[in-house]
Amino acid sequence: MSVYDFIDFIGYLCVAAILLPIGFGSNYWRELSDREQKLVLFLVALLLLEIISIILRFNLVRNHFLYYFKTWSVLWISAVYFRSIDKLRRWSTIIAGLLAVSVLVEVYVWVGFNHINTITRTLAWLLLSLCGFAGLIQLLNQPSEKSLRQQPAFYYYSGFFTIGFFSANTSLFSNYFIETSLDLYYFFDTLKGIMSAVGYGVFTWGFFQHSRLFRSQKAL
Repeated sequence: MSVYDFIDFIGYLCVAAILLPIGFGSNYWRELSDREQKLVLFLVALLLLEIISIILRFNLVRNHFLYYFKTWSVLWISAVYFRSIDKLRRWSTIIAGLLAVSVLVEVYVWVGFNHINTITRTLAWLLLSLCGFAGLIQLLNQPSEKSLRQQPAFYYYSGFFTIGFFSANTSLFSNYFIETSLDLYYFFDTLKGIMSAVGYGVFTWGFFQHSRLFRSQKAL
């Protein structure tokens, strides 16, 4: 097994990690709020896009167009999930809507359909990370009898921030790394995959924590 085969293997494991929050979220589906159910649907969309991408790659078919759908998925969750945050209620929706339209502008007017939408993809992940960070700030400033570790939202926001931050940075510099050093490209792409897996684990713990709170309140 070569180094690149090993890197691919790690990548597949990182993709498989998304099954954890999907499984937990599906198991607790009836207990979840509307926002949390949308989070599960977002993760399912990411998984399906990754599976399709892998199938196309093995069949030597260009899969660049899947980045457009992944970008729209990220923008969708940024618009619908963070409406409960006062400072983001309008701006996250407005910015996500503008970027969703900008994907078509970048693809058809600027780079062409045969290229990846690097700019809008980067901005979409950046928006998600900023929304997650804003959610964490709100939790820190919000008086509560429960510690942060007991609040499911803390894990959801942390997961969004982690995945969005590393995905945005990798997306921003991916073209540069491809042109200058494939080793750097594979390193940062693998790092993104590992940190995304960490984010999926954080989501999973958030669902588990939500279930504990739900059942403890139901028992009262």
